[in-house]
Amino acid sequence: MWLFLILGIASASPENRVTRMVADGHHEDAIWIAEGWLERHEGHANEPLVIEALIGAWVTKASLEGDLAIFRGLRERFADHTTIKRVHQKEAMIAWALVSERTSTRSDVETWIQDYSDVIKKPESMTLIADRGYREAKAMDSSGAWSLFIKDFPYDDRVSHASEREERAAYREMRDDGSLERYQRLLEKYPNHIHSDLVARDILKKWSVLDVPCEGEPPRCPQLPAGSQIAARWDNIKNRTVHARLVARLGTVVEALDPSYQELAQLTPGFFSLVLATDLPTEWTQFYAIELQVEQGKPFLLPFEVQHLAP
Repeated sequence: MWLFLILGIASASPENRVTRMVADGHHEDAIWIAEGWLERHEGHANEPLVIEALIGAWVTKASLEGDLAIFRGLRERFADHTTIKRVHQKEAMIAWALVSERTSTRSDVETWIQDYSDVIKKPESMTLIADRGYREAKAMDSSGAWSLFIKDFPYDDRVSHASEREERAAYREMRDDGSLERYQRLLEKYPNHIHSDLVARDILKKWSVLDVPCEGEPPRCPQLPAGSQIAARWDNIKNRTVHARLVARLGTVVEALDPSYQELAQLTPGFFSLVLATDLPTEWTQFYAIELQVEQGKPFLLPFEVQHLAP
């Protein structure tokens, strides 16, 4: 029986021989036979048919192995052949199966869209690229990654959640960095951030400086007579108003002083100063502070004391 089969294949035309071998699962041997025949019979009347059979054998091999390079090689080698359009479509389907795997990346999907979206239509490719973009942003979990996802997929259902994740990541990155520049940048880029009031207060807390004519930490003055200057400096917080005033502290209670003590006060972005019109009293309290407040946020105190020092 095998002898008759072998004789049948041997007696068949070269293109039929190649086709039958592929059908029997011997595509590697079919490729070898077809390539050898074409080398020896250039210009033969059967050459077009053998080429078509050879292309079929290569497509079978490329499909089984998921080897897109073989497809590309066929399209370059046989660019004008009538079957190349179908070969390209087959290549696109194999490529789609590969990018549909969970391990594929956003870049893989973008490459597929660039290379094959005009060959076969896959509307779901845009959903797939958004899924891969979201997964990669989640893995990186940086403000930049989330920002890129929102920019590239503004109509995705997950944009609201991505915005929350972006602001959360930006806050973490700011704290890790710890620089004034990063604190300021967060307030500029995310003015409605859930922690914006805390960030603004931290800028005052970390980078404000009290200036009174005495020493110590906190400063302790033997007295502050009329004409003494009290001042505070801080880095201006863009697009936010900082209120400042001189207050008295009674334990944990803060009370405003008589308005006359604020009459010679000056407030400019990043700077507050006042010159005392009268002596600062010590008979009812010895504890004072410059109170800084960003709009309606929690105030921050720069404290100092006024009391006679022990000899």
